[in-house]
Amino acid sequence: AGTAKALPTNAGASVLGAGAANVLSASSKHVVLADGALDLHGFAQTVLGLDNAGIVSLPSNTPALLAPTTVMSTTNDYTSNGGLLVLSTQLGPDGSPSDQLVVGGNVVLNTPTRIDVQNIAGVGAPAPNGILLVTVAGASPAGAFTLAHPVADNGVNYRLEQVGKNWYLRTVLAPTIITATPGNNQGVLTIAPPTNLATGVTV
Repeated sequence: AGTAKALPTNAGASVLGAGAANVLSASSKHVVLADGALDLHGFAQTVLGLDNAGIVSLPSNTPALLAPTTVMSTTNDYTSNGGLLVLSTQLGPDGSPSDQLVVGGNVVLNTPTRIDVQNIAGVGAPAPNGILLVTVAGASPAGAFTLAHPVADNGVNYRLEQVGKNWYLRTVLAPTIITATPGNNQGVLTIAPPTNLATGVTV
């Protein structure tokens, strides 16, 4: 996806940008309308609540500050109204660094939030346990988050999966191929499915 900032281009759009860490009011619920954006510029923020129908962008505009460690936290609920959540992530093995959304309350699902994952210095690697993107303390409805586009690097494909209440980028382990020769000398090929397939996924 590159590192281009996904912000509104229409002249009438409203963009609220953070110039330092924790400058947004921690006692206020912030509402991002469909034609608006909240741009953290790489500075961590904590707010009372967040309603996203537009764009919430965490990565920095400054290349020197592009380390994917920015956290957007809500004390209470995050309301998903079909907005875009932009995160920079190092596409690598389990536990690789990433910007994160941390929801201290519930995720209120109206329309799923699309996550735009922007790779920062990742070279792709198996991540069967995942890279954490979203942490939720309260209710976390299935389907609340989706990927805005396919995420892959160096031939390694990542997908978004919910594990418990949290959301991870995970890769699928390759199937295990077992061969055996029975008594009649006819070869038998057995393909064992990966052990980390999500529920309902078949191979």
